[in-house]
Amino acid sequence: MFFGYLEERFGMSPAIFKDYIMFRRKKTGWILRASAHISLVAPLKVSHVGLKAFTKVARFIKPATEMIQVFGSKASKACFKISKGELDKLLAGESFTAETTLEDGYVILCHEEDILGLGLLMKGKISSQLPRHYVEKLMKYKSIIQLP
Repeated sequence: MFFGYLEERFGMSPAIFKDYIMFRRKKTGWILRASAHISLVAPLKVSHVGLKAFTKVARFIKPATEMIQVFGSKASKACFKISKGELDKLLAGESFTAETTLEDGYVILCHEEDILGLGLLMKGKISSQLPRHYVEKLMKYKSIIQLP
């Protein structure tokens, strides 16, 4: 289900994840690189494992920021390059109007060569889906250097 969504929405081939195992608990899924040693810890009660991959929100799947940052470079669809001005708006908690032919839904936000995470495109406007702690780090980093 999750890998099919990534292929349909972002053009990420399921083959990218062939060396990974997915674990799911309630509404959250994690991926972990497959290893012969996993069987050694199977008897343990584990609450979290690997890289958080997604959260199911109502009937929608929301990919995790960290997963998008790690694997987003493999996406061939639903990527949106943002300018410095658009990044500033997102960091300030504002949305911006996007000139795009992309369908409504989650988009991978890119600035320069960096994959920032997700935005939500709805009716021509993009809003940030970046976690608050990540936005705070970006703002601190931005105050130290001048982003192009």
